[in-house]
Parts: sequence; structure tokens; C-alpha cells
Amino acid sequence: MDELMKKITEKLSVSVDKIPELYTTLRTQYLIYEFFGVVGTVVEIATFLTFIVFVIMLIEHVTGGYDGKIFKLTWKILCSLVVVFILLVFLRFFLAPDVTFIKGVLN
Repeated sequence: MDELMKKITEKLSVSVDKIPELYTTLRTQYLIYEFFGVVGTVVEIATFLTFIVFVIMLIEHVTGGYDGKIFKLTWKILCSLVVVFILLVFLRFFLAPDVTFIKGVLN
């Protein structure tokens, strides 16, 4: 985080005196950014695994092996996970705009 602060002062041409004021806001936004990143990764993995189960259920449903209720439930879970992932990405950028901007500038 200290390295990030040094880069911020260089890139944004901000004096060192202003950094403590910015630090608390940026620290909070950074924690939010990272939290939603971790939760997003977990949701991505769950979505991938649910997609695999969905494909297996689809094949079994077409061949007549499984009941349609299980197939529909898997479909609803998959759709819900996709919506949650999209919301997490949106919230990540909405609740931590400064960190998103700084990471974009530094990369």
C-alpha cells in the first residue's frame, strides 16, 4: 500500500501533505475494492461449477434421465449467480471509483 501511495503522489502530482487526507478514503475504497474482488472470484468459481452441473443436467434431461425440476433449479441458480457476479462488478467500480481510476492509471 505504501508503494501505491508513492506512485499516487508521483502520478497525480499531489503534495505529500495531502496524502494523509486522501489515505483514509483510499484505504477504505481499496478494502471495498479487494473485498468485492474476492467475493467476485468465489462467485465466478461457483458459477463455473454450476455451469458444469447445468450442462450435465441438460444432457441428462434431453436423454430423459432426470426430472425437469432439477434441471430448472440448476438453471435458476446459474442465472442468479450470473446476476450476482454482474452486480458485484458494478458495485466494485461504483463504491471504489478512486481506486479503480488509480489502478487504471498505474497500469
